[in-house]
Amino acid sequence: MWVTIFALIVLALGCALGLMAMFGQRMDPSMSVSWGGRHLGLGLAAGAAVFLKSPTAYIAAFVGGVGRDVGDLIAHFGKSETQIGVLVGIVVFLIAGVLGIMAANKARKL
Repeated sequence: MWVTIFALIVLALGCALGLMAMFGQRMDPSMSVSWGGRHLGLGLAAGAAVFLKSPTAYIAAFVGGVGRDVGDLIAHFGKSETQIGVLVGIVVFLIAGVLGIMAANKARKL
């Protein structure tokens, strides 16, 4: 149950962040569309996993999210000043993604 709730959170945040980045004015225009598309795509993948109710789809969606989070973590540590709130958010989503992969894989084997 928690895996589905987490996937729905990823769907909501991914779509919201993606659309805001793509159509908002807060970021560098050369990066906003690609950054927004990345979040939108991963959010839609999580939504598809919930719709399909397939453990394999959950694994695919969460693997994509873990890849995003590892990249964001590396980029965040590369900044001159790290923000603890952003760092905690990345780590929480990274851990939840890994646990989601493990839970979906366990369900797949049943």
